[in-house]
Amino acid sequence: MKFQKYALKSMAHVMAEVLAGKVECFQDGSGRGFASLRFRRQFFKPRGLAAEIGRKHVPGGAMLKAEFTAMTGIASRGISHLVSTEYVRAHIMSEMLLDRESAVAFHRDFVNVVQYLNADETQLRVNVLIAQDLELTREFSYEAVQALVVRRSQLAERIGSLREITPKGLEMWRDFVALAGKNCPSSMIPQVPGDGSTKIYTTSRKWVFRVNIEDESLFFKIVFRANQSTRMWKIYQEHGDRMQEILASFQWESGEKWLTATARASSRDDINVITAEIGEVTKHFRYQMP
Repeated sequence: MKFQKYALKSMAHVMAEVLAGKVECFQDGSGRGFASLRFRRQFFKPRGLAAEIGRKHVPGGAMLKAEFTAMTGIASRGISHLVSTEYVRAHIMSEMLLDRESAVAFHRDFVNVVQYLNADETQLRVNVLIAQDLELTREFSYEAVQALVVRRSQLAERIGSLREITPKGLEMWRDFVALAGKNCPSSMIPQVPGDGSTKIYTTSRKWVFRVNIEDESLFFKIVFRANQSTRMWKIYQEHGDRMQEILASFQWESGEKWLTATARASSRDDINVITAEIGEVTKHFRYQMP
């Protein structure tokens, strides 16, 4: 096995992790001292083009934290709290990964209320107020998870039966995951769809779009705002014509300080075209985005 990941760290740091039992290694007798050590091949692709949906080198039964965020709307600080309180387990092979079974089980039992209400940049404040008016009992403090998270059963008691994705909708999502892995591999797409509008970042977090399952179709939305998505806004101001040319399937609407691009996919072929366009944009502007 080749020594890859730890070549970027100091010898003292590597040996400290070996002695603490955090890193597995063995001696192959081909050299002396540090040069004779061999390490388990790293899970992640070296810096450069992203691995397929960010998961190509992740071991079985594991989930990247970025995928959990896309699925639940809970970011890194909240994930750390969920792991420390054992609502979600870290993966046995790395604390940087989550145990997929426990992560999906959490998503099945709990819901991010604002995300469920289809929040996006145009209605976030409204949905926050609606969530507060429901007088729900938080499962976790906002300070701990940075989101209003409650049990799904409790939300159902307040607003009635929760939405269920149709079999066709789930089929469309599976097609989306598969085709995006080929067409826009740097997009961090959860295998299990999020509630409401799923917010999908690239691995560099320089580009983001939203996808919502609406009955038997997928609705794609890209939002550019001068005071929020400043990176995307800047790149659009500099290369807007080229971006609109690439995203030919999208309909565009603009205001003084905002712009939206939307597209609907009603078939696997539609998804293939749309994800190819998104992939072309992220590839084209990969090294130009501020």
